[in-house]
Amino acid sequence: MKIVVYTYAESYTLQLAIELIPKGVEPLEMKSKDDVIVALKAINDVNLVVTESPEIEFLQHVKEANPKVNIFLLFHQNLKPKELMSMMSLGITALIEYSPTPAVIAESIIHNIIKFDLRAPERRAHVRVQPSGVENAVGAVYLRDAGKFIRGGLIDISAGGAAIQFYDSIEASMLLANHIYDPVLLQMRGLEIKTIARMKGKRESVAGFQFENVEEREMHKIATYVHYKMNEGSDDFYKSILKNSR
Repeated sequence: MKIVVYTYAESYTLQLAIELIPKGVEPLEMKSKDDVIVALKAINDVNLVVTESPEIEFLQHVKEANPKVNIFLLFHQNLKPKELMSMMSLGITALIEYSPTPAVIAESIIHNIIKFDLRAPERRAHVRVQPSGVENAVGAVYLRDAGKFIRGGLIDISAGGAAIQFYDSIEASMLLANHIYDPVLLQMRGLEIKTIARMKGKRESVAGFQFENVEEREMHKIATYVHYKMNEGSDDFYKSILKNSR
């Protein structure tokens, strides 16, 4: 589900986007109100706009750019009831009280998506990204019965799981369908992730894993990497998030 996100602080917009990725959302962060309008005109399958901007003219332009798009407005307590009523007349779907904590807003967004049944019928629950060859992204799965790790290259990853192409096909043949492996280690662009995963399918030396009970800290690392790959080139922001993830 594609969501355009625009708040007054770029760093907050980016943090909110990362919080939304594990929830099955493809966030499109905008740096200005003009960018929001351009995106709505250029991208046909945007389902929702989340914005902190209460300007009537801007909200009108949003609806003109895409009359079917839903709007979630992040409002502040100093906004007067009369102003809120005027905005609701524009067709705003939901009002969400602003919180300085992006994780709180992300939960409220998902709650309202479910409440208003806005989920788009998409084949995949999460956005998948592929590491580039120069990243040397790797994965390792611990085989408890054999008492060793088997290793391979990370093919793709999402907030829901990952695919690994193992270096040794004989070792890969030891993997069992629907079996939970603990731990599964992933490494890409300096991020080291330790989690638990269920092997869902395998073809030759390639196996697909579904993450199970991922700790919040580890999920934040995964979402950070997915965000980076979706917006490759945002090195300054990525480095700051990476520092906070350690």
